[in-house]
Amino acid sequence: MRPRIAIIGAGIAGATAARALTDLGHAVTIFEKARGPGGRMASRRTARAPDAPSFDHGCQLLSEDADSLPAEPWTHRLASIAGTTVTEIAERTRPVPTPRMNAPAAELLEGIDCAYATRIARVQAGTHSVSLSTESDSLGDFDALVITAPAPQTRDLLERPAPSIAERAAACAYDPCWTLMLERVADAPPLAYDAAHVTDHPVAWLCLDSAKPGRLAAGPHRWIAQFGAEFSRRTIDEAPGDIARALLAAAQEHLGAAATLAQPPHRWRYAFVTGPVGEPCLAEGRIVAAGDWLLGDRAHHAARSGAAAADAVASMLG
Repeated sequence: MRPRIAIIGAGIAGATAARALTDLGHAVTIFEKARGPGGRMASRRTARAPDAPSFDHGCQLLSEDADSLPAEPWTHRLASIAGTTVTEIAERTRPVPTPRMNAPAAELLEGIDCAYATRIARVQAGTHSVSLSTESDSLGDFDALVITAPAPQTRDLLERPAPSIAERAAACAYDPCWTLMLERVADAPPLAYDAAHVTDHPVAWLCLDSAKPGRLAAGPHRWIAQFGAEFSRRTIDEAPGDIARALLAAAQEHLGAAATLAQPPHRWRYAFVTGPVGEPCLAEGRIVAAGDWLLGDRAHHAARSGAAAADAVASMLG
């Protein structure tokens, strides 16, 4: 009988671990609280149709050394903005997954059992198995568990079944981030840049999402505005509906009144880990923790952590 492996989280760490363990012949089930794969490599369609325009509202670009993840080069005009003043524009090239940011995770998870919209509430560890439950239902016993949730959620779930992992997770801190998904009418005055790093302003990052490779370019231009750590820390507990007007006004200082909200603001409470553990994964009993809080907040860090977690589980099960 094939070993049964549970994985919490369908981001790139969980997806990488799931693919590696599936290829080894294990029976893998992913449990993900969101409605689809990607984690913080997130994409949101503007409609239900599979070819509908989408926004990359989490991770924006990959690092140059993220060669383990499939992507296309995007050459774009990158601005530096101080306050609302453009101080420099230079051409840059960075890799971007296509046709949307969550494509690598979705591809890795093809053919793997994924239970989306499933929030794990309890983890119990025995000598030879790990059991998972939601608030209302038992999900059964598994031979091993890989958990790729952010450190605070990992800490809460593992406080009793894996206290040494929970202790390491408790030491990790995150910066939050508000994200806006915006539409700017195509005939609005063009901007001189496709993306921008912003300082001395609530907005920290702007990106013309619809200009990335493989994106649907027809219709309104789709922009992402992400807000800096200091502003987001002060406001992260406000309701999205209450803060939407202030977020939009800040983004319009750069994009003009032609920019309007296409989706409600998205709150990333655990956006950027500020002090990673520095190890690829952590194991205790039949539980292995992985994710960007182990090695760093880049997508390739999470992928490396997921691969290390799969190796740890394989060694554990012999």
